[in-house]
Amino acid sequence: MTTKPSILTFDPSRKLGYGAGPIGGTPELGTVTLGNDNTPDIEVYGRCARTVDDLIVKHQPALIVVEQPFYIKGESNYGTTQLLHGLYGCICGMARSRNVQCWSVAVQTWRAVALGTAKFHGRNGAKQAMLAYCKNVGWVAIDDNAADAGGMWIWGCSTFAPYGQVPRDAFTAGVLAW
Repeated sequence: MTTKPSILTFDPSRKLGYGAGPIGGTPELGTVTLGNDNTPDIEVYGRCARTVDDLIVKHQPALIVVEQPFYIKGESNYGTTQLLHGLYGCICGMARSRNVQCWSVAVQTWRAVALGTAKFHGRNGAKQAMLAYCKNVGWVAIDDNAADAGGMWIWGCSTFAPYGQVPRDAFTAGVLAW
């Protein structure tokens, strides 16, 4: 019996969201706390590297998808920007060290694929929409970090294997009716 390739996704932050599962299957979604606001960045990077490596070994992905870091004028600061770029580099570096293909994706791109649009009334509206999507298709997402990783998993599946089966039940369940 042939198994479908697995895709592993990451929403980088101090609360690292991840999604992993075979194309057409149901992803395992989770969040790993890498530290709090007082944890030195170097410690957060080390925990990230260890976590990413453990997940690569566990899921043996054919592809890793990571959200591109971005800067929001008036909301982002130097420390946050530095942390997000460091986590992005850490995830991509671990993928490379394990010879796993790694793609980056802009938040607007994966949201447009997973939710049908990237336009929401602010950041919280988009996060709530992704949480609602996960709930409606029966995926367990403990928080918005895990849910966002689920959205990237949908994008990864549809881009890596465009003829694979990706759940679309949320569209018929009225999640996106607003």
